[in-house]
Amino acid sequence: MTRFAVTLVSLLLLLGCSSSDGGGGSTPKPSSIVFVADAAPSGASVTLREKSLTNGELVLEVVAKGVSDVYGVAFRLSYDPAVAQLASLEPGALWGSPAPIAMASEKTPGLLVAVVSERGSAKGLVADDAVVATVTLKLTQAAETPISFVSYRSGVVGSDGERAAGVSFAGGALVKQ
Repeated sequence: MTRFAVTLVSLLLLLGCSSSDGGGGSTPKPSSIVFVADAAPSGASVTLREKSLTNGELVLEVVAKGVSDVYGVAFRLSYDPAVAQLASLEPGALWGSPAPIAMASEKTPGLLVAVVSERGSAKGLVADDAVVATVTLKLTQAAETPISFVSYRSGVVGSDGERAAGVSFAGGALVKQ
């Protein structure tokens, strides 16, 4: 009889562990946040591309495409300050040696002001799917927010010191999946 009781208890435990929530329904999975880039504009552009999204941190690459004379790139990104905060800005692979100037500020919460630029006299670089900068944002909550360039305050500057004409900007958004 003892062997029967042990077998019965084992089966009941196995059945209890394999059942769902006891109510017959499935437990909903918590939603996760993903970065979705906006569609890349045709022609010369600067866009955002996800490098990584881990617990509490989103790393974005600022990518220039079809720009033939890049001396520097200045941009502003806007996002919900309750969701993200600037952690760092690093120059991208486009730049050679010596390292370019790379500065970022978030004096207004939710507005990143950044510049990455050559120093002194230098030839403009050709950027065709080239990473200009890497922006790391600290995520303070798993919530949706657009991450958008402020286009009229962003631009590519050529080696002649003039703003490159016809360069479009496209951002993206954090969305729940």
